[in-house]
Amino acid sequence: MTSSPCRTFIPFASTYYGFVGTSATKRRGYGGRESRHRSVPCPTQVGSSHAARRQEPDARAGADPEELVAEKATSLDRVLDEQHDRIQKLNAMASGCYVEGEGVAAKVMKELREKECVHQLLNAKTEELWMKTSELTNN
Repeated sequence: MTSSPCRTFIPFASTYYGFVGTSATKRRGYGGRESRHRSVPCPTQVGSSHAARRQEPDARAGADPEELVAEKATSLDRVLDEQHDRIQKLNAMASGCYVEGEGVAAKVMKELREKECVHQLLNAKTEELWMKTSELTNN
């Protein structure tokens, strides 16, 4: 395949790869400087390959156009439902991680407060011992 002058640079084409809210190149693990600036074919290239396929004779050429439209609509609805389900699963996973992170943060804060209380108690005891020691040495 030769490179075409129609290749365009789309830095955040994450939805092109099916990822929502993340850079597709980072999400798929592609490294390297060149791979971060991947080119996505422009619609005219994609359209021309699809147009060539459409010119081939279809087995359903004699089918009712309304049936074909209904079949296509059903297919698109199914795809939309699948994508919606995938997004819901990803959102559930993300919110679970967020809630889990909140729990960890609360636990860490509680431990910090306990350490601070122990530190204050230790300082008070040290000061008390220091005062008793200084009284004994002064007498």
